[in-house]
Amino acid sequence: MPGREPDDNQSSHTQPGDSGQMSTVSTCSKTLCCRTTSWRYRVTLLLHIGSAIAVVLRMNISLAIVCMMSEQSSNVSQVSREFDWDSSIQSLVVSSGGFIHFLAPMFTDALCRYMGSKRVMTTIISLSGVLTVLNPLAARISPYFLIVLRVLVGPCVGIVLALLTDLFSWWAPESEKVAMASLAYAGINVGEILVAGPTGYMCSIPIANGWPFIFYLHGAIAIVWCVVWHVCATERPEDHPFISEEEKTYIIRTRFAMEVNQEKTAPPYLSIARSKPVWGYLILMTAHASNIIIFASYLPKYISSAFQFSSEQVGLITSAIHVSRILGIVVFNFLSNSLFSRTHLAKITIRKVVQCSGFFCYTVPLLILGFLKNNIVSLTLLNIIMIGQCSPVVSAYILPLDMAPRYSGFLTAVCTSLTGVVVIPGLVVAGLMTPEQLFVTGCGSHPQGTLEEWRNVFIMLGASFTLGTVAFLLLGSSDLQPWATPPDNTDAEEKKRPVTFDL
Repeated sequence: MPGREPDDNQSSHTQPGDSGQMSTVSTCSKTLCCRTTSWRYRVTLLLHIGSAIAVVLRMNISLAIVCMMSEQSSNVSQVSREFDWDSSIQSLVVSSGGFIHFLAPMFTDALCRYMGSKRVMTTIISLSGVLTVLNPLAARISPYFLIVLRVLVGPCVGIVLALLTDLFSWWAPESEKVAMASLAYAGINVGEILVAGPTGYMCSIPIANGWPFIFYLHGAIAIVWCVVWHVCATERPEDHPFISEEEKTYIIRTRFAMEVNQEKTAPPYLSIARSKPVWGYLILMTAHASNIIIFASYLPKYISSAFQFSSEQVGLITSAIHVSRILGIVVFNFLSNSLFSRTHLAKITIRKVVQCSGFFCYTVPLLILGFLKNNIVSLTLLNIIMIGQCSPVVSAYILPLDMAPRYSGFLTAVCTSLTGVVVIPGLVVAGLMTPEQLFVTGCGSHPQGTLEEWRNVFIMLGASFTLGTVAFLLLGSSDLQPWATPPDNTDAEEKKRPVTFDL
């Protein structure tokens, strides 16, 4: 059926004289051990960890500020509040990561053409790690100095997401790109868990008030990752010094619409701007990413105000809730694979079904949450919301690899830039909607955000997710776009040697 990938169990006829190579490629495709120990999955794992680190560097301020502004107590020490910033300063500190979020990713494509995706990734994460280590010093000098550093660290996540799709256009075989992209993207969820879990306990360290160790640890991990990444990864499998010939042949012959000697060229900006499928992708993923950022930024404060928990408890509960996002990726991947193997629906139809399922799983509990005061039910709904929030990861995140693999990094960069434009007012509005909530002490002695205030925030998030889903249903497509076809590629399918896929 047009628009569908080859079935996982479908066998194709080999070309004459290709039986030897066909055997090695089929083996590399079929064997689970070969996959999990292959260099393409090692690179994917590194990208998974890199995504997690980028999110940690971007979001750690959301939990750290609770410790910085709170009177923390533990079994070994009593730590007084170090800063007494007003609500406007706190809001600026939390939202400052998005101030130039919409600008930096737009330069990613040009940087990749000049430096290569690998070097850009190394530069961005290492620089962000160094700036993160300097956060405690900046905060103690002036909150505005801290804001400047947070502004510079903010674009890290958006740039990394753009680099992921650009790298996968070279490294991902057609039948494995959903699994590889989902694994790398899941690093965002792992990062949210890691930033939330240990943070509350680091606040209790009886040295320098504890909270600076949040930034020291995260910055050091980022720098170590950059060293490993620089040694073990390359931009293309053709250039990797350790990859086997069998795996290299398999990737080159089964990736989609990417030629061996293909050079990076400037995107056809006008054609992209006129493309309806591109706009369907952009609107949905912008709404999805905006919801994630706003939710992740204010979830610790919502839990702190709604449930009156200490900073240690807030960190653990936030981590547990973010685990549900990983479960969501697994659930929607299973749904997508089941529909693909058991029905004759087109690929884009399956993805739209997945998105609709996630839409109802997200918006309905979100709206109900604004009217509940029961802690157990509210926490249950938060987990369901996080599951539904992940549907675009399966339904739309890899669309650039379908529509335009040559320009997938650019399309993702445009998406993250639009997200930056939307999320800045979104973060500010969410802060203004919950004015009483910004002075959280963890001891219940100060006014807390009301349920009515949070209800308005949830309605705003649900409305944006609804807009994204409707746009995707009306405009979304997974077909290779004419403006993205390689110059000498008259038939993308004929360019690839037929192989056996077995996921």
